[in-house]
Formats: sequence, structure tokens, C-alpha cells
Amino acid sequence: MRLSLAIVIVLLIIAAWEQRKNKALFFMWIAGLFACVAALASHQPDWIVNSLAIGWLIAALIALWFAINELLHYLRKKMMHS
Repeated sequence: MRLSLAIVIVLLIIAAWEQRKNKALFFMWIAGLFACVAALASHQPDWIVNSLAIGWLIAALIALWFAINELLHYLRKKMMHS
């Protein structure tokens, strides 16, 4: 279990690096990274796991923010050209 989670963490880091220019997708990969680290650290004290959960939430909200901004930018651009 620990080895497979460690492999997933490495793959998430690689995927995040590859998608670093797409901010919404980058932060979703980072959120997944926080979730995997939380699962890996589940035997740690609650405050550590809770901190990782908060990190996941913040990364997911940042990703949502960038995705909404990208969608609004696309819609504004489409409205101007119509």
C-alpha cells in the first residue's frame, strides 16, 4: 500500500510539472497530491492529516477559481467575436 501510494505521488508530481502552464489543471494535480500524502500519513497525528485535508481544499478551490476565470475569459472572447 505504501509503495503504491509513493508511486502515485511521484506520478502526480510529474503530471503537475507537465501541466504547470494550465493553472486549473496544475492545482487539481496538487490537490490530488495532498490527498495521497494524507492517505500515506493516515497513521500520523490528526493535526497533520487535517492540515493535509485543508491543503487539498485550498488547492481544489484555487483550481476552481482558475477554471472559472478561464471559462469567463473564453465566454467574453466568444461574445466579442459574435
